[in-house]
Amino acid sequence: RSDDGGSRWKKLAGLPEGKVGRIGLDISRTNSRLLTVIVENLNARGEGMPPRADGCAASSGRGGAPGAPRPGTPIGNEVYRSADGGATWTKTHGDGIDVAGSKAPYSFNQIRTDPADPNHILVISDGMYESKDGGKTWNCDFMRSVFGDFRTIWWDERDPQRIMLGSDGGVNVSYDGGGTATFF
Repeated sequence: RSDDGGSRWKKLAGLPEGKVGRIGLDISRTNSRLLTVIVENLNARGEGMPPRADGCAASSGRGGAPGAPRPGTPIGNEVYRSADGGATWTKTHGDGIDVAGSKAPYSFNQIRTDPADPNHILVISDGMYESKDGGKTWNCDFMRSVFGDFRTIWWDERDPQRIMLGSDGGVNVSYDGGGTATFF
């Protein structure tokens, strides 16, 4: 982090060290000191770590139980939050949870915070990962009826019920906070 325009940098506490890939960042519009990131943690799973489980399957009970732990495989995508403008960070969910799956994080990993509710978070991937409790649990029920492989998202600050998604299938707009969507 730099507080002087990039002349000096300091390492942040609480984020993964070592091998990390793409990082997506969002700033809460209701509290500019509340930051949320999704980090592609490429560090290897160590002995004794829980098995890697997709965030949607783990929270919803869909997809069955995760497989046996596989030391040496990447940890996966993790969500962290900072309440002090980025000085310190805390992971929002359990160690075995992979938010946004493992599909092409280099072209996904955008994270957005609801302009009206800082506990409502979306992460784009092949499906839409949604948390309504600040990142503790995740589901993939948001705009479930539209074509996946999402690439970009826009959330209207003046009307948080209006959301636009761009995917490999085109553009979808929701006027009811993601409950339904119109395809363009």
